[in-house]
Amino acid sequence: MNTHQLVVGALIVAKEVKHMGRNRKQTSAKVVSKASKILTDGRYGKDSKSVAASALAQTKPLKRGK
Repeated sequence: MNTHQLVVGALIVAKEVKHMGRNRKQTSAKVVSKASKILTDGRYGKDSKSVAASALAQTKPLKRGK
């Protein structure tokens, strides 16, 4: 594969990525509550805490008033 083919391939991939849609789904309040409890409870393992952290990362940020 020559340089030209690599550049053309990279441009095609970049164009495809540009058109990907956004995931607008948010974690529900019930799941957020359980995830928070899992993260603060020492009885849960690393994998459980990793999943809980991932769920919290997908929540809608709180709007804080001034």
